[in-house]
Parts: sequence; structure tokens; C-alpha cells
Amino acid sequence: MPLTRIFHGRRHILVTGLLFTLAMTGICILQPSFTTLLNNRIYDTILRNEKKISASNEVVIVDLDEKSLARFGQWPWPRYRVTELLDKIAALAPQVIALDIVFAEPDRTSLDHLEKTFLSEHAIQLTISGAPESLRNNDQAMAKALGRGPFILGYKFLYSEEKEADDGCVLHPVNVGFLSGKADQPSSHSFPRASDAACNLPLLARAVESSGFFDVQPDLDGIIRRVPLLIEYQGGYYPSLALAAMLYREETDQILVNHDSNGSLSLRWGLNTIPVDDNGYMLVNYRGGSGTFPSLSVADILDGKISPELLRGKIVFVGTSATGLRELRATPMDPAFPGVEVHATVADNILQGDFYSSPNYLVGLETMFVFAMGLLSTLLLTWSGAGAGVAVFAFIACLILVSTRWYFLSYGIPVMPLLPLFTLAGNFTLLTVQKFIIEEKRLKQRTGELAKAQEATITGLAALAETRDPETGGHILRTQRYVRTLAEELQKHEKYVRDIDNTAVEWLYKMAPLHDIGKVGIPDSILLKPGRLTAEEFEIMKHHPLLGSRALKIAAQHVDNKKFFQYAIDIAGGHHEKWDGSGYPLGLAGDSIPIAARLMALADVYDALISKRIYKDAMSHVAATTIIMKGSGTHFDPEVVDAFVKRQNTFKDIAAEFSSRDDEILTYPEEDEIFPEGMPEG
Repeated sequence: MPLTRIFHGRRHILVTGLLFTLAMTGICILQPSFTTLLNNRIYDTILRNEKKISASNEVVIVDLDEKSLARFGQWPWPRYRVTELLDKIAALAPQVIALDIVFAEPDRTSLDHLEKTFLSEHAIQLTISGAPESLRNNDQAMAKALGRGPFILGYKFLYSEEKEADDGCVLHPVNVGFLSGKADQPSSHSFPRASDAACNLPLLARAVESSGFFDVQPDLDGIIRRVPLLIEYQGGYYPSLALAAMLYREETDQILVNHDSNGSLSLRWGLNTIPVDDNGYMLVNYRGGSGTFPSLSVADILDGKISPELLRGKIVFVGTSATGLRELRATPMDPAFPGVEVHATVADNILQGDFYSSPNYLVGLETMFVFAMGLLSTLLLTWSGAGAGVAVFAFIACLILVSTRWYFLSYGIPVMPLLPLFTLAGNFTLLTVQKFIIEEKRLKQRTGELAKAQEATITGLAALAETRDPETGGHILRTQRYVRTLAEELQKHEKYVRDIDNTAVEWLYKMAPLHDIGKVGIPDSILLKPGRLTAEEFEIMKHHPLLGSRALKIAAQHVDNKKFFQYAIDIAGGHHEKWDGSGYPLGLAGDSIPIAARLMALADVYDALISKRIYKDAMSHVAATTIIMKGSGTHFDPEVVDAFVKRQNTFKDIAAEFSSRDDEILTYPEEDEIFPEGMPEG
């Protein structure tokens, strides 16, 4: 088959695959929310199933746990006890101590505060003497403790549409520089912008050199997968609690925001480079579920039960896991993950440098991958068969899964397999269905061509028989339609509803032309003799049904559909049998005569009656109908005659439509004309 013809046959399939691929490519570019949600779930699954790097020993959590509350009372504690805790943590010589707690209000247990409260609310002047100066104002004492140690305070940014206002918060911005790898890129970038802050007491905030926000922003499904590292507030840039801790450790407050030539954004200082997205969010590489990092109880630290080796030189995050105080977050690894451990994880990511990243070019990379997999699947599926199509589907699906996993493990960039797999599955479904439809049309076309060839062969065989018979081709066309008309009428009869279905009607129609094929074996001297045959000649003529049925039985041995040929055998062998048993060649009677033969018998006689032959003139439809009705119960099956009477007008129309000059059919006879010599033999 020429290549152009093959391409033309596959063109519609190819176009369908390309259009679907382009549609999926467009979806990948637009990034609708439902694909983002599904991609996130796949990302979570990948993250949970991949072998995780263990948390380093450099990050430790000091936990205000249930044991601590049972030992020292409910929170909030008096600031003198918090001061004691801070001093004891600092005495263990960690590198940095980050507090995941905000101290927004003055301490109500300070003696100065109590004196003022009693005087203003109860008009009672308290006089407290002998108390050390450190207990008169706990906030001042705590500020001194914060100033002595490597402490970082935490605070929370707020977001609203109201105009930003200076509320007296003391925060610690970092110096941010912007660098672009492309001349046409802007020199700054868009980070989250806060309108307000829930901050610490200015007295406390001024005592430390650094502070950081502990805001985290979940995705649409409520899961924390990425966290902001920089937030813009009142024209300055402020670090997260974890980033502030790492900057303090490195003794710097300088950050370079680098937008390189391939579209990737990163934060740099010293030898550290953190990949972030366009809004300064870092994709968190979680180490596991809650409890991943070493955790020390506040109660044990206050009671002096902690070895200095556990905190010396470490990065410490102070938070809480106590019921009612802890801030639980949903992460890909754990639906109840303490917020302080999120900050610990970010710090550990920076320490170990094993980042995951979602660079700006990721959408473009995923789009190209979707298009490439869609194009590949389209080309392979277009020119593959059904079995090969399944193999192609499996191959490309494995290619997508293996390549995305390899890229994620090698580069830490999560190229999600969802849309490529959707594209592959959609192409496989659409192209397979379309190929099925095309093949079904082709099968119907081939079946139709085969049926036409079959019908032409049958008609040709019948015509071959009639080349030795004075009858004409019109006889074949008419008797075919007479048989079909009778069969369609008998379909309505309860007796024949199962035996004569639509398929049987079609087969009867196709096999009717073979009724006289046995005449091929009759000598010309008899077959072509003008006038009536002698008794001896007629006996020889009676053999043509047997000759025809035998020939068709031999042919039936070489086909699978023997029922189809059985109609031809019944028609050829039994169309001269009579209902009363006086017919030939076997003298069958009643229902022992096959129904196909009974239908053919009436059709053949009717056509013989209304047609002119060498030995007779044509008679009218009325006369032929009268003779057939008289033959009911003797020559013909009474039920077949009833069907004929109901459809006699159809018989008359068929005779008129398929008459020819040689037939000389009397289609408009005198109503009272009767064939004078009785019913002729077909």
C-alpha cells in the first residue's frame, strides 16, 4: 500500500491526537486549580515514599511540653521563670536560640505592675520591700537575659487591605541586594507584603540583635509544602525565624536575591544558596513526621538535668507541644506537625543543602514534557495496532514515571507526571476509540463489498443456469423480491417469529436466484425444446431440483456458515414440492417441506403465470392470483397463500417494476381473464 494512502487513512487519528495534546499543553500552561491540587497530592506521595535524608544533629528543639506544665504550672509563666529558662539554655552554649513564642504584652506578675494595678483598680497602695530589683520588673530582667545570649525573637506578620501604619514594633530587617542574570530582568522582585505585625514588647525586641517571623502559608488544601523566607514590610525585608537563625549563625545580615539567566530565583549569602520560587517561598524537604528532631523538655532544663553536650554549638528552637498551646500544621509527612518543627526543618535544609526547588521555568519544563509525551504517544499510537497500542501505552507510562522520578531525585525539581499521564491516557483512549470506529466502518464497507460480491456470485450462477433456459434475468429479480415479500409477511405470524428473523429474510432473498441452478445439468434438447415436454422428457426435467441441491451441498462443505447455504439447498431441492405431497423430486408434504421451498414454490409459479414463455402466453395478475388461491392446501402452504393474498399488490408492483421487453408480462390485464389450460409448471 502506498505511503500516501497509509498517511491519508491515519490522518484523522493523527489530527485527533495532536489536538488533544495541544489542549493538554494549554491546561499545563494555565495551571488550573484542580491540576494543582492533584499535583500536590502526587508530590506528597512521592515525598513520603522516597528515602529521606536523616535530620542533622545540629538542630535541637527545647519543648514546653506537658511535663513542664505539670512541673511549673500553666502557661503563660511569670517572666522571671522564662528569664531563668533563657539563662539556663544560654549557659549550655548553643550557637543560636530562636524563640517560636511572641511576648506581646507586659508581664502581669512583676511587682511594679502589681502595685500599679492595685492602686488603679482597688485604690490600695501596696508597699513591697526587700524584693530584689530583678523581681520588680520581670520584663527588664528578661530583656537583660535576652541581651546576654544568642537569642532571636519570633513574631507574626498580619495581612489586610488597610493602609500600613507604624505601630511601634521593633523588628530587625536584613539588607537585601538584587542581582539579575539577564539585562531585561528587573533589579528587584515581588515578595509577600505584610500590612501589620503582632510583635514583641519593644523593650524585649531592642534587647536582641535579630528576630524573624514565624508565618507559614498553607496551600489550597491546607498543607504546608513551602514557606516564605522573606517578607516585605514598610519598605524593608524581614527574614523568617529559621532564616534569621542561620544568618545569625553566619554573623551576617546581608542577602543577595539572584535571578539567574535560566529564570531561577535564589537567596545567597556566603557559601549558602537557597532556591526559592518567584515569591521567595522555599519548598520544604521534610525529614519525616513529628518528632524527627531531638527534643529536650523545658522542665529538665530548669531542673538542671540536661548535659551541656546536648546543646553546645547547636541551633536551638524553643517551642511548645503541650495541649492547647502547640500550633499543629498539616504537612505531606504528618497531618499534625508541630509548627516549631517546620522552622527546625527549614534550618536543617539550609545546613545540609539538600533543597527541593520549584523554579520559574518549571511550568515551561512541564509544558514541554507534556507536549513531548503527547506527540510521542500520538505518533506511536497512530501507527500501531491494538496489541501494540497497549505496549506503547505501557512503555510511555513507564518512561514518564521513571524520567520524572529520576529528575526529582537528581535535581530536586518535582516535575509532576500527572498531566503527561493524562495526556497519554487521553490519547490512548481517543485514538483507540477512533481507530475502532474507523475499523468498524472499514469492516462494514468490506462486509458490504463481500456481500455484494457474494450476491453477484449467486446472481451470476443463477444467470449461468438461465443462459440455457428460455427464461430471462427479470425472472431472477422478481422471484427474489416475491420471496422476501412473503417472508416479511410471515414474520408477523406467531408460528414463524423465531424461524424467520431479519437475517433469515435477507438470506432467503439472496439465495432465491439459485432455485433453478440444477437446470445446468439438463440436456439442451429438453431444456430448450419449444412446446410441451413428453412424459419421458418431463421425468428428466424433474431431476433438476436434485442436481441443484447436490451441487449446493458440495459447496456448503467449504464454508463456515452452513445455515446460509441450507436456504439455497432447501430452495433448489424443494421448490417443486407440493403441500399435498404430489410434487417432486421427493414427494414431500405439509410442514416436511422446508419453509424456504414453500415460499419459492409460490413465487416461482406466480412469475411463471404472469410471464410469457415459449409454450404459453402471459396471464393477468388477477387470473394468477385466482389460480394460486385455488391451489391453497393442495399445491401451496395455506399460510403462505394467506401471506400472498395480503401482499398481492406488492407482487403486482414488483412485476411491473422489474418487467422487460422480453418478459412480456401482462401487467394491466382484463380482470376476467383466466389462464385456459390451468397452472403451468415453473
